[in-house]
Amino acid sequence: MRIALDADHLYQHPLRGIQKTTVALYEHLALARPDWPVTALHRAPGPCQAIEQLPTVTSKRIDFRGERILGPLDFWDAVRLPAATFGAGLIHAPSNHGPWWAPA
Repeated sequence: MRIALDADHLYQHPLRGIQKTTVALYEHLALARPDWPVTALHRAPGPCQAIEQLPTVTSKRIDFRGERILGPLDFWDAVRLPAATFGAGLIHAPSNHGPWWAPA
């Protein structure tokens, strides 16, 4: 199973609460299901050692020119995150929001 992880919140430091729980979940998943690839989707420019060091996780930065100009329209949830998850069997959005629509 291919998992698309909304990892945007994992690139904020220090990690707390659901961020720590998400990292722990994927640490255990890497051991239990090493054949399940995880794509960590995010907008942050820098790395997140907590999740990117796992052998099953591939980090993918999604950048959209002009996003800040669009104001209240959240392109991350509305367009970019759903579009990046095509081909995934599961979308995991552990923060308090998720994509408006999902192809998986």
